[in-house]
Amino acid sequence: MKKTISYYPYKGVKLNDEPFKNKSSWEYNLKELLKEEKIEIHTNDLCDIKDISGSLVFDNIFYGNLDIMWDLYSNKKLDSSVYINYEPITGHARNHDAEGMKHLANIFNKIVTFDDDLVDGKKFIKGNIANFFSSEIPYKKDFKNRKFITMITNNTNVNSIIYLLNSHNYTHYYNKSNVLIDEVHSIYKEREKAATYFMNKCPNDFDLYGALWPEKYNKVLRGSVSREEKQQKLSLYKFAISYDSYTNQNGYISEKIFDCFMSKVVPIYLGANNIEKYIPRKCFINKNDFETYDALYDYLVNMDEDTYNNYIDNIEKYLKSDSFNKYFSSLSSAKVLKESLLDTGKIDYDKAYESLMYFTNKREELYQDCSYGLDRIHYETKKISVNFGYKKLSNLRIESNGLDEFKTIHMGDKYNFTEYFNYDVDNLYIKIFDLDKNCYLPLFSTDDDTNHEFGLINKSSNEIVYKNYVNMKPINKLIYVLLHNRNKIYKKIFK
Repeated sequence: MKKTISYYPYKGVKLNDEPFKNKSSWEYNLKELLKEEKIEIHTNDLCDIKDISGSLVFDNIFYGNLDIMWDLYSNKKLDSSVYINYEPITGHARNHDAEGMKHLANIFNKIVTFDDDLVDGKKFIKGNIANFFSSEIPYKKDFKNRKFITMITNNTNVNSIIYLLNSHNYTHYYNKSNVLIDEVHSIYKEREKAATYFMNKCPNDFDLYGALWPEKYNKVLRGSVSREEKQQKLSLYKFAISYDSYTNQNGYISEKIFDCFMSKVVPIYLGANNIEKYIPRKCFINKNDFETYDALYDYLVNMDEDTYNNYIDNIEKYLKSDSFNKYFSSLSSAKVLKESLLDTGKIDYDKAYESLMYFTNKREELYQDCSYGLDRIHYETKKISVNFGYKKLSNLRIESNGLDEFKTIHMGDKYNFTEYFNYDVDNLYIKIFDLDKNCYLPLFSTDDDTNHEFGLINKSSNEIVYKNYVNMKPINKLIYVLLHNRNKIYKKIFK
């Protein structure tokens, strides 16, 4: 019988073997390496789980994988299972903390992880599994013509993290108490600190890109850019603030610094303590070398062209180096995964069951039929986008005076969807009707603070209303905040 690996890719990635078609990706390289061993690999939609010889599971914001884990368990396929631990603890709440990793180790034969402190060469294998293969943009030696500094990132704050995790995991288990957003490793607040400093220090020389940034950043905010557009944007600047989401740790280095390298812009980096084990210091500016942002600014603004060009030369040499190819190339990632998939083991299925129940009980703590959260406000088109998550597969109808007509959503295998509403209408209302149950769904907000801040609120158990906060006069905004965020204001004043 032909050996086949079933690949469960990251949420949102196209199936039908689409990940294996990009010749620059680690997925393509893995397919070619396995072919040499007479093993096929396909996305899970093309595999019958009963016939597979192994599985590769991308971490997928975690709970999206729980049903997959149960299927592998039920079909006795865990002995040749590999889990890719890509997102750090700050992106998974407590499921990638010490307790969570202990349970994952009971379920999977191998865990390929970025975390140097976990790696033991047996169960936990070192691997920086991400696509660091952005197309390289040649440096034009245009130092004098480049803009000063940029930051390209969504504003990841408490509310947006909670909303993202609930949306992807189709739960509202995550809340302020169990999302590790304020723990010592998180850099999210430092990104805001950097944006605020450069906005105030040099507003004409700092451009900020991304979604969910508060209104106070509007004077430097230049909108969002797609993954495809990011590199071209970066290449217009001398410097880019490139902060990972996780610091005071060893080994987590995401694609952010490599996007800068490929775009030939000098990154200002904050993240892994041991980054110089993997990337030479002369390729980037380490934020930790500066006690204050004033000190960092003085260094940047006084840098001459020769010094800058030396950084770029070092970056270009590094991208061709053995070190880059060993740790971050698509081929190196593929080799690590190939060896992990071939090294089968023996899983204790009793322990695996206990660990699966541990995660299942966490997920089942609280569900709602339908939840919503503000995605963003589109000022150009006068629309707001709202993301809805729904627990059960169904056919839904959206009723709103912010739509041209009622809209039917056939959920299929989707757990969430985004809809766009005109906010420039009087008393915008939104309802969701379950066509199968023949009833309106009760709505639950996953992101109350942000929704309230922008006027999107629960009016009753089955209707949300947009108060058009964007177009309010200042006095009306003040009245709105007093009416809807009064508890929040009290906490700030009397805490």
